[in-house]
Amino acid sequence: MSNQTSAVVACTAATAVLLVVLSAPLNPRGFVAGDPGLKLMAARNALAHPRQPLRVDLPVLDGQPVPYVDRFFRRHDSHAHILQAPLFPLVSAPFIAAAGLRGAYVLPLAGFLALLPLTYVICRRTVPQTPVPAWAVSAGLASPLVFYAFEFWEHVPAAACLAAGTALALGRTARPAALLAAGSLVGVAILLRPEGFWYALALGGVLAWRRSWSAYAAGAGAILAVYAGANYLESASVLGPIPAPWHL
Repeated sequence: MSNQTSAVVACTAATAVLLVVLSAPLNPRGFVAGDPGLKLMAARNALAHPRQPLRVDLPVLDGQPVPYVDRFFRRHDSHAHILQAPLFPLVSAPFIAAAGLRGAYVLPLAGFLALLPLTYVICRRTVPQTPVPAWAVSAGLASPLVFYAFEFWEHVPAAACLAAGTALALGRTARPAALLAAGSLVGVAILLRPEGFWYALALGGVLAWRRSWSAYAAGAGAILAVYAGANYLESASVLGPIPAPWHL
C-alpha cells in the first residue's frame, strides 16, 4: 500500500469516527423540518404495507376517503402517493425498522463516508498530481455535503452514486460492464435528485467523446425504465402518479 493510499485510508477512518461522534446528539424522536418527516412517513408506510409500499391509505370520513389531502400528497383513486422521490424512503426503511429514527441517518452518513475514497479515485484519474492534503480539505472539510450528511435527505446518497459512477466510467480500461454499472449508478442518482440528470448528460458527453457511451446509456436507461414500469403498472402510464424528484 502506497503512502498516499495509507493517508486516504487514515483520513476516511478518522472521518468515520468523527461522524459517529457528531451524529450521537441528533434527536432520536423527531425532526425540526417538514421534509424529513414526510420521508419518514413514506418509509413507515412501506414497512406497514410491503406489498404496496408506495400507496398511502387516505383518511376516512363517514366511511369514505377524504376528497382533499395536504399539498404534499397526490390523491390517486382510493389512495395517495407522497410527493417525495420514492426510492430514498424505500431503501431507508430497513434501517429505520432496525434502529428507529437513528436508522434514518445511516444512508446520509454512509454516503458521505463513501464520497471520500471515491473523490480521491476521481482525482487520481483526472488530476494525478493532486496532493492528499488538498483532497482531504476539499472533500472532507470544505464540502457543503457535510451539512447534508446529518439530515434525513437524499442529497448525499445521490452525490455518492454520481461519484461512484464517475469513478467507474473514468477508469483506464472502460469495459462495458464497468460502464453499464456506471450508468446504473447515475440512473439511481437521477431518481434520488433531479440535478443528477444534468450531471448524467455531462458525463455521457465525456464518454461519447471517448466513444464508449452506449453501455453507460443502457445502464442509466434500465434504471429509469424500472421507474417508468412501476408507473405503468400503477396507472397504465409511464409518467403516472408515482412522484419522481422532478415533480417536487
